[in-house]
Amino acid sequence: MSRRAAVWCLSLLLSGCPAPRPDPAPRPGRPVLPPLAPAVPTYSERLPFTSLAAAQNHLYAGTAQGLLRFDEATGALVRLTRESGLAGDRVFGVAAHYASGVWVATDGGLSRFHAGVWRQVKPGLPPGPPPTRLAATREALWAGGPRGLALLTGERWR
Repeated sequence: MSRRAAVWCLSLLLSGCPAPRPDPAPRPGRPVLPPLAPAVPTYSERLPFTSLAAAQNHLYAGTAQGLLRFDEATGALVRLTRESGLAGDRVFGVAAHYASGVWVATDGGLSRFHAGVWRQVKPGLPPGPPPTRLAATREALWAGGPRGLALLTGERWR
């Protein structure tokens, strides 16, 4: 992850924290550091972020109103929702891997963005709340939540 994406991610996490108090005066032997970045864009959502994932110069942030995708190269911020191809608007978990794509657990089911297309993942988990934690690998997806842990390889859930 580049410095710009890391600073943006950090600003998302700290958007609700109070600003630190400045040092009254530099202490002897302590270097005076310049600000991290003079013009880093920040974004603050009224609702909390449910998850963060990064892959291929994009940072993904799950919210109760969709998935935010920050493009590191252009600085563009896009909100993805059911209208964009997600299974639902309320995002509970997100995972990203350079080879397997972006996986999103929503209130409407599990979605995957791969090869430029959003697809709904075949249901295979027991009925109940959706997974809240996702981890993607090259060929599989781990999904965890109130119902336990499941592994999706290809089209098969275990």
